[in-house]
Amino acid sequence: MKAYLDNNVVSAITRDDNTSESSALDRLLAAYEEDKVKLVTSEITLEEIKAYQGSGRTLVERTFRLLEKVPIVRWDELMGVNSYGDKYTWINTPMIQNDPVYDELLSLGIKLVDAKHVFVAAKQSCDTFITCDKGILHRAADIRKLCSVVVQKPSELVAGQGW
Repeated sequence: MKAYLDNNVVSAITRDDNTSESSALDRLLAAYEEDKVKLVTSEITLEEIKAYQGSGRTLVERTFRLLEKVPIVRWDELMGVNSYGDKYTWINTPMIQNDPVYDELLSLGIKLVDAKHVFVAAKQSCDTFITCDKGILHRAADIRKLCSVVVQKPSELVAGQGW
C-alpha cells in the first residue's frame, strides 16, 4: 500500500498538534517501520512548509525530508504559443491546458494546492490520500470516483487496516 501524506499530516506528525489523530499517527508510523505501508509526499508539501512562518517550521521541514518524495506530475501542459509582431513589438502568448482530471478536481471545489496534492497522488499510483483537511475529506467519495484514490483521515486508515 502506498499512502500520500498531505501537508497537514506531515505537520501533525512533527508537532503532535492534532490530538484526535495522534494515536492513529503513531500506529501509522509503526506500520511504516514494519513495511506495511509506504508513506510518500511531494515537493508541493515543501512549498507549503516554506510559506509557513510560525514556530516549529524547521521541525516540520526535517520530517518532510525523512519521507520519500514522489515526483510532481504536471497538471498543465504547454499546447503552443501564439505570436504576433509588427515593426514596433513582438508579443508571445502561451496556450496552456490543464489535465482533465485536475480540472475535474477543481470543479469539485477543491482548493488549488489541495487539487495539486490529490492529482500528484493519483498520477503516482497512491492507493490512499491521508489528510485531516475537512474540505478534501468532504469530497472523498467524488475524488475516489474520479481518480481511484481513497481519501481518509489517519485514524480511518489504521482502523481499516487493523493497525
